[in-house]
Amino acid sequence: SHEDIGVESWYAYGGTRNTTIDKTQYAPGELIELRNITIENIGRHDVNNVKLRAFLDPGDDLYMLLTNNILDLSKIPQDRLLYPAFYNVGPILHREYWVGTVTFQIPYTIPSGTYRVHLVVTPDNDNVLWEDATHKNNHTFMHDTIEVVCPKPAAPGNFKKISADAGGVTLGWGAVANGKYYEVKRQKKSGGTDET
Repeated sequence: SHEDIGVESWYAYGGTRNTTIDKTQYAPGELIELRNITIENIGRHDVNNVKLRAFLDPGDDLYMLLTNNILDLSKIPQDRLLYPAFYNVGPILHREYWVGTVTFQIPYTIPSGTYRVHLVVTPDNDNVLWEDATHKNNHTFMHDTIEVVCPKPAAPGNFKKISADAGGVTLGWGAVANGKYYEVKRQKKSGGTDET
């Protein structure tokens, strides 16, 4: 029997139009709205428990999730998977389609960069063998890219000398959100050059 479910980065409205995203720039942890996503069931049977996943990737490789021509969900980069882990579309009758807007969340740990929003659909509660393995339309990406911009951390506060002796000086300061490392500079004399 012929079974096929697919996700599309377009929707039909007086022709086909690209799906859209609510804006172009996001911070980690921010919500992202994906509009007019189309999922088609062009197979001969109804399908239940259809799930939609979204992840960010800088590239446009539509074969990156395949193992032996079968969709391999373990290849989705977990550090770039949007939250929640999937959106439950529910059942889709045969020869029918679903169009909807879904909201996900940008991962808190994702680095700044330009990304494509990739979409992955699975039928029958992630049964990737439900459909004909020759169909590669379970994975697509949205037309427009997005920018993720991580906020610059503030300067640390409460900077102070903890101790000093002939061996050197011990300094301390308050930690700041989004700080990955601290760089301490010194001058041997006022107005001199900085040394790291």
